[in-house]
Amino acid sequence: MAQALYAATNSSWRTLDNGDRELFLAKTLPVDSPAALALGAEPLKPEESTNASIGFTYNPRRALSLTVDAYRIDLDDRIGMTGYITGAAITDLLTRAGVSGVDSAQYFTNAIDTRTEGVDVVATWRMEAGDWGQVNWNLGYNYNKTEITRIADNPAALDSLGAGYELFDRASRGYLSRTPRSKLLLGGNWVIGGFALNVRVNRFGSFDVLENNPANDEHVPAKWITDLEASYALSDRITWTLGANNLFNQYPKNIGVVASTGSGFYVTSVPYGFTGGSYYTKLTYTF
Repeated sequence: MAQALYAATNSSWRTLDNGDRELFLAKTLPVDSPAALALGAEPLKPEESTNASIGFTYNPRRALSLTVDAYRIDLDDRIGMTGYITGAAITDLLTRAGVSGVDSAQYFTNAIDTRTEGVDVVATWRMEAGDWGQVNWNLGYNYNKTEITRIADNPAALDSLGAGYELFDRASRGYLSRTPRSKLLLGGNWVIGGFALNVRVNRFGSFDVLENNPANDEHVPAKWITDLEASYALSDRITWTLGANNLFNQYPKNIGVVASTGSGFYVTSVPYGFTGGSYYTKLTYTF
């Protein structure tokens, strides 16, 4: 497995128990490395999954369709990264194993089982508007929830280093749920002659970013994000387009500046990014 051989060193930010944030250097260890074995790593094994789904399609009219799908995915021995294992004992252990200059370590493991349940709803409607052209409407809704159903006991090698060393701390468990559970999409594409207008409005649901100290948790509210694109065929071969992604320049929740570069200013684990709106124009020539 590729994960067993993966190694990297990276810098990241962590929230301390007092709410302050600090930069630290972490090492991702190959599973069979001496340092990882000393922290309780075991050889990786294949994941096992059990999937169940049910769905239906409804077409009351030729121009109208509705599909609904529900699913459950049980994943046993899920391959995932441990939390950042940090502390004086870890630094000493890494140094003795020939890994120096880092504050934390992590490695891939099969230590958790998860269950994901969800539903997808998609509706489309093609509306003929006579002299006003044609409009294709679409609506989509997704809801899914992932929960941890099992966490393996802390390795004895890790327990032997003293209290407070966890393979999966509260913050690392929260990574599995730090995305919106729901997404709503409303869209329309209007075409009349050589002109086309495409509008997409997405609502991303709220979610929580968990930290080891619950007092430092961050609630990220729901956001509406609008994308807009208009194009006009200047000729059979040339099309001019104007567009905007995140038209109204929405940003995720501000959690405060933590570096002179601005790093950490926003919650970054959001599907709509943290760079605000982008606007473009393009001229397309078809050969």
